[in-house]
Amino acid sequence: MRLSRCCNPVPGDEIVGYITRGRGVSVHRADCVNVKNNLIEGDARLIDVSWYKHTSHTVAYLAEITIKSHDRSGLLIEITNVIGESRIPLRAINARTSKDLIVTMHLTLEITHTDQLERIINRISSIRDVFEISRNK
Repeated sequence: MRLSRCCNPVPGDEIVGYITRGRGVSVHRADCVNVKNNLIEGDARLIDVSWYKHTSHTVAYLAEITIKSHDRSGLLIEITNVIGESRIPLRAINARTSKDLIVTMHLTLEITHTDQLERIINRISSIRDVFEISRNK
């Protein structure tokens, strides 16, 4: 069994298993675009899977989010401060600003459960000038 990198499922996500050829079961989020685009509903290689009921909060999972905001001085500091105050490890960040001064940031966070991810998304969305935040699929 392996967690798929295309959608990075974490405890709390609805998940589905896919029996691969030669690599066991690949676990995807149920809303994963690869599952929706490449697999046919009712495919015999799709199987029901679920999270172990007593998952450890010491096991971490990578979750990717995208933030869109009007660019301004101090924005990145505010976002990283919110993440740091939440004690969520930030594993990667990539940011680009367009000609119309809209910044798109891709962040990879290390979380233990979707509740933790939802809390950080809510906190970041309350930062001034942030107008869109979503979890990558």
